[in-house]
Amino acid sequence: MNLLDENKVYGFVSGAMQIWPESYSKDLDDLLLIATDMNTIKILESKGIGNHQTCFGVTLNESKALMLGTRLAYCCSCGRFSDSRLDDLKNKIVEDGTHICPRYFNQTVSEAVRFVALESDFMRQQSTW
Repeated sequence: MNLLDENKVYGFVSGAMQIWPESYSKDLDDLLLIATDMNTIKILESKGIGNHQTCFGVTLNESKALMLGTRLAYCCSCGRFSDSRLDDLKNKIVEDGTHICPRYFNQTVSEAVRFVALESDFMRQQSTW
């Protein structure tokens, strides 16, 4: 499956997301987009789509869940989604991610948080992910 086909299948809506805090309503909207994309993966997985192995030793669905986990971790590490009213939705995204990719999801999120902490100068220059 090439990248163009992947985009047609997954149709993610959370791309090019601001990593720095905005408003509560914008944070809620963007977090809902990540949750929607994670739900898309769950639906595709339940239908047997995207369950083939990639060259990285994970399925395509797992790879996409890891991408969303990284996006969530970068945003959270830069201060987005910090309002406590968003905690349940963040927990749901993490729960779904660990269900889709139990071997690597938590590790990937931890590595993304670690990267932000170690590369703070680089991250300050970034605006979207």
